[in-house]
Amino acid sequence: MNDESQLQSLFDKYNIPASERESLTKICNILKDADAIDRTRFPGNLDEKYLRTEAATI
Repeated sequence: MNDESQLQSLFDKYNIPASERESLTKICNILKDADAIDRTRFPGNLDEKYLRTEAATI
């Protein structure tokens, strides 16, 4: 199950309105990137190709 399908399952499970799904997806991607960047405290743990947002790759 990929990130997109997991999010869709959560949106459906918690009855998230379609009007809010895009912004919540963006928030989830930002948080995932923040977690990945935080892991750079441990050498060799960041693979930039997996970052989801443009801001994280700058």
